[in-house]
Parts: sequence; structure tokens; C-alpha cells
Amino acid sequence: MDLVCPSCGEAWDVHHMRHDVWGEWDLNELQRTELKENGRLGTATGWIRREAERHGWVFGAESLLSFVRCPSCPPAPAAELSGTALKIAIFANADGDDEAAVTALLSAGLAVE
Repeated sequence: MDLVCPSCGEAWDVHHMRHDVWGEWDLNELQRTELKENGRLGTATGWIRREAERHGWVFGAESLLSFVRCPSCPPAPAAELSGTALKIAIFANADGDDEAAVTALLSAGLAVE
């Protein structure tokens, strides 16, 4: 199943987001283990989130599935995303560890603007 970037429309495979994308980031073993085990990015100002942003990702919540910008987004500032980011944060936190439910909520929720 794919999730579509709300900023540029690029489709991203959920399995890739959950298991592979962070392999490109400069993380230590503890940070990699944390992402592997629970798929959470940690605090908004934490090292994992900063490293993700360095690679073009912006997330609306702690979930790896809660991205609001991706590396495919154009370099120009995105349109106003505060409403979208809030919606993503709510959906991404709604079902916690149930990846399929989070994906379904994000896909359905973002399609209804």
C-alpha cells in the first residue's frame, strides 16, 4: 500500500517507509534499533528527526508514516500545511502500533480535504 505525500503527490510504499527509508540516514545503532522496534521518530527536536529533515523528510507526528514533505517535494516552500500536518498527527497517533490501520486512516483522511 502507498501513502501519498500531501505536498507533492509522490507515492511512497508503506513497507519502504517503515523498514528501509531510515537506512539512508546517519543514525547510530541505538537509534536504528528504536526505529526498527517501534517506527517512532522521537521528539520534534531530536537527532532522528533532524537527520530525516536533512534528507528532505518533514513529519507531522512521531510515526514514520506521518510525513508532510518528502525528498521529491520541490525546494520552494510548500503551501500552508498546518491543517494537513495536524490531521496527519491525529491519524498517525490514533492506532499506535497498528501499521495497517494508521496507513488506512492516513490514506482516507488525506483524501477528504
